[in-house]
Amino acid sequence: MNGVVDVYTGGSESSQHGGGSGGGGDGGGVLVHVSASDGDDAEQLTMTKTVVIAMSCVVAYLGVMAALTVYCLIHMVRARRMRKLHNQLQQPDERE
Repeated sequence: MNGVVDVYTGGSESSQHGGGSGGGGDGGGVLVHVSASDGDDAEQLTMTKTVVIAMSCVVAYLGVMAALTVYCLIHMVRARRMRKLHNQLQQPDERE
């Protein structure tokens, strides 16, 4: 990705901002400004991130739905077995 980089390594803080810090020392520092010269690369990266997030949400949703389906199926089978066992205990077996 090509970009524009502006780097300023300056002398004192007072010469940059029109005022001193009052300390009297040289407040030298570095100011770096980076901007993308090609907006398509930034848009492509943003779109890629958006698609990855959306697909991750889809996979998570499908996982939750599958887990809930299995949980409800197991719960339904257990309830059916308990109901059948309860009915067998309430009614004597007519074969005897």
